[in-house]
Amino acid sequence: MQCGRVDLKSAPYDTIQLDRGPSWLDKDCSQFGPPLFQSENGSQIPLSIILIQVQLEAVLWGMGTAIGELPPYFISRA
Repeated sequence: MQCGRVDLKSAPYDTIQLDRGPSWLDKDCSQFGPPLFQSENGSQIPLSIILIQVQLEAVLWGMGTAIGELPPYFISRA
């Protein structure tokens, strides 16, 4: 949001498993390129753009959750 970009798919994933913090926190916004979204009050990214970026992951997460609930359902029904 601060840099006005939503390059979620190309961002490097720095996780707890890799034992390091987010590397993008220490970088200047100019290193990522010009902002894609701007407004008078700083950068604001439309929610619709963010939803498009995570649509596939959200659907797969929902399907996985639903499938994960099936075994307890069938066990309790039996």
